[in-house]
Parts: sequence; structure tokens; C-alpha cells
Amino acid sequence: MHRYVPGLFAVLFWGLAPIVLKDLVARSSAGFTTSTAYSLVAFLLLPQFIRSWRVRRWDMRTLAKLFVCGVMLISAFNFLAARASPHVSGTIIAGTIALEPLMIMLTYATLNRALPSGQQFLGATVSIVGVALLLHEQLGNTSHPSEWWAIALIALGAAVWSVAVVLVGRLQTSMGALESSLVLIFLGACPFVLTLEQGYISTLAELDARAVAELLFIAGAATIFSNFLWYRSIQLLGPTRTGTLINLIPLFSVVFAFLVLGEPLTYLKIGSLFTIIFGVYLSSRNVKDVG
Repeated sequence: MHRYVPGLFAVLFWGLAPIVLKDLVARSSAGFTTSTAYSLVAFLLLPQFIRSWRVRRWDMRTLAKLFVCGVMLISAFNFLAARASPHVSGTIIAGTIALEPLMIMLTYATLNRALPSGQQFLGATVSIVGVALLLHEQLGNTSHPSEWWAIALIALGAAVWSVAVVLVGRLQTSMGALESSLVLIFLGACPFVLTLEQGYISTLAELDARAVAELLFIAGAATIFSNFLWYRSIQLLGPTRTGTLINLIPLFSVVFAFLVLGEPLTYLKIGSLFTIIFGVYLSSRNVKDVG
């Protein structure tokens, strides 16, 4: 059981991240939050990028591909999520994130011109039913209303992220998985440095302890440290079993939406989440590990 600990902590951090982002944006601004958090990420990962550059010496074509994938993975989703989060509930964010494995599967099938297996299709269908129940329950909640345009932005960000995950798998580089991930995160965070506004230092100094802790969590735990935990989990469990853990992210997000944001935790919401998890189980129960 201890072998699952690194992977579970990684998905716990990723599940908490959008809730922390929503809470932070509500008390500052989307632009300030994303610019500050991901500029810090770029600063922390700069030494890793320099080391990789000295060893790999990528040509401009490869570097451009890495940059585009990094922007799709980091900049696109977080930019859209930060701007949508004040107008959408944490539960809706969790439900949208739950669709990402399905988006990845469909993107992979489209690029490879291969239909998903019957078992994968059944599992995806069950998961979609769970997501539909979750969204239906939340959209009827007048105490935490969500705007359709904000839901669309979150969905667009999730779709872009999912496509990027598949494209990264098709990149041919000499880097290991962890090194590749850190380089992509650095490149994806760099555009946020350009969005820092004049006088942001004084704004940063005015933040309370909770806001500072949330910024450090997003930059450190949820963006950088979680990747070390994730690849440690791959070493312990193999890529297939570790990959199935990502589907627990919406469960953690809904629980933290209840604990942090005060969103109600209803029986229908819990049932919807377990329906999603059951769909994930159906999709992966006979998949053999390769790690």
C-alpha cells in the first residue's frame, strides 16, 4: 500500500490546486495570481532548464515544439481557469477535469486513426454519465451559481491540456520523463513572466499569510513537487497503474471544494463521483502494467 503514497499525494495536490486557485483569485485577481505563481515556477526551474540546455543543445525546431507543448500544458489551462474560476463552482471545475482522461483517449484515437476498445468505450460512457449527473446537480445549485461561458473556458482549457499530453508523448527527445516534464513546465510558465504588471511587488507585499501560502502551494507543491511524486510513483507502480490514479483528481477537488469553499457535499454529488471512478475501473481493469 505504501507504494501508492507518492502518486496519491500527487493527485491530491492536483485536485486541491484548482480550488486554491479559485479561492486566491476571489481575493486578488486572475492576472496577478497566475503571473506571480507561474513566474515563480519559471524562476525555480530556470537552473534545471539551463542544465538540460547545456547537455541536450536542442535545435530550434525541437525547442519550438517543446515550447508549444509547454504553453498548451501550463499557460493555456491555467490562464483560462484563472479567468473562469470566479464565475464557476469548484464542483464544476472538478467535473470538467474528470473528462480529461476521455479527452486524452479520443485525441489519441483520432491522431492514430484507431477506435477505442469496447471496454474503454463502455468505461468512458459510464464516466460521462457520472460527469453529467455531477454537472446537472451543480447547475441547479443557486447558492453557488456557474456561468456557461466560464464552464466553456474550463472545458477548452482541459481540451487543450489533453491534446498537449498526447502530443508530448509523440515528441522524440533524449530526455527522461521527469526531465522532459520539468523543461515543459518551465517553458510553459515563461509567458507569465511577460505579464507581470508594474508595481506587483507592492501588491505582493500586501498579501496576507493565507494568500502567500496559496501562491507557494500552486507554484511549489502543485506544479513542481507533484511531478517528482508522480514519477516516483511510476517507478514504484509502473505507468499504467499510476495513470489510473489521475482519475481521483475530481474526487479530491469536490472534497476540497466542500472544505475550503463551503460548497455542499450532497449524496448525488458523491454518487456521481463514484460513478466516474467506476467508469475508470472499467476502462483499465484488464490493462497490464508495463513498468
